[in-house]
Amino acid sequence: MQELYRESSKRTTQGAILIAFFLLAVAGFFIFTLMRSLQGGHLIIDELFIEVVLFIVILKQALGRYTYILTDKAFVIKEQGLFRKKDFIIPYDDIDGIYSFKQELLPKLRYRYKWRKLSSMDARPVWALAYAIVKGKKIQHGRVLIKAEQGFFDALRQFIPDRIQVSEEEVVFYAYVREDAVKHGEDVKAYAKKIKEQTGQVNPVEQEGYKDSKVE
Repeated sequence: MQELYRESSKRTTQGAILIAFFLLAVAGFFIFTLMRSLQGGHLIIDELFIEVVLFIVILKQALGRYTYILTDKAFVIKEQGLFRKKDFIIPYDDIDGIYSFKQELLPKLRYRYKWRKLSSMDARPVWALAYAIVKGKKIQHGRVLIKAEQGFFDALRQFIPDRIQVSEEEVVFYAYVREDAVKHGEDVKAYAKKIKEQTGQVNPVEQEGYKDSKVE
């Protein structure tokens, strides 16, 4: 694959201070729990275990390094973690879109897979990349949280011109259209174009009839 764009995760002073605060807080809770254990004459295993795991998770997210690479065929994320290296590859045709991430109690789309491919020490905004995993005529949805420079999104637009840095509703709309297209054996891009023409792209997520309704 030919590499077209590359950038690496950043670590800012602001992010480092925040992570240090959380690590010190967890360490403080661990010491407090350990003192309670000594005073009570037995280890409080469940609390100590949770605190150790939490410390490791925070440290892992802080120290992980990520390199985003756009090739002529796919989006590649190279991850350098505490214990291993691994590559995460998403073909462009599988990407439903990228939107500004906001934590929601009930997300608009049910994600089977959720990944964090970003450093907690990076102070840049979080973006959510939604993608599809096609299994026969069924679709599973995945989401990757990333932090990147504007140049990354500009470069990605040459492959996905109309679904980069858009609203979450537009991304969810395309994801549901993909489900319907795959279910009926239609070409996804052509099918999405037909649906957009029919709905006029007016509040597409709330538009009745686009999901599970084959276009004739």
